[in-house]
Amino acid sequence: MNGEHLDRADVISPTSDQSRCCRGRSHRHWLIRGLGVGGTKAAAPPPSAMATPVREQASNEILETTKGLEITQQQAVDQLQIVQDQLAAQQLETKKLSAQIAALTDKVDALQGSVANISAPSPASAAPSTKSRH
Repeated sequence: MNGEHLDRADVISPTSDQSRCCRGRSHRHWLIRGLGVGGTKAAAPPPSAMATPVREQASNEILETTKGLEITQQQAVDQLQIVQDQLAAQQLETKKLSAQIAALTDKVDALQGSVANISAPSPASAAPSTKSRH
């Protein structure tokens, strides 16, 4: 392994994963901590030294992301409430206008009926007048 010494702690466990290598031959592969592709040892700090800061950083990032999502969600809820209030106001205004249009339609119909009665000649006035004008 390029002159590097492997401690017993570097050896994790045996595995019998035959599906990915060695054309199905039956044998075990040993997983070795810190080894990359080609069997070279990767430069990594011991797991115990990096576990706490990495976990804290990951935890802090998750908390920040969660807080950001909560703020965004609250903004969306606030905007939705505003839109719902506007919609309710528009619906109320539409009902008022609809009632006003119905009332105006009734008045127009009544006026048209009155005009039709006035302009229709009655049978008595339809006969020609016998009085002459001289």
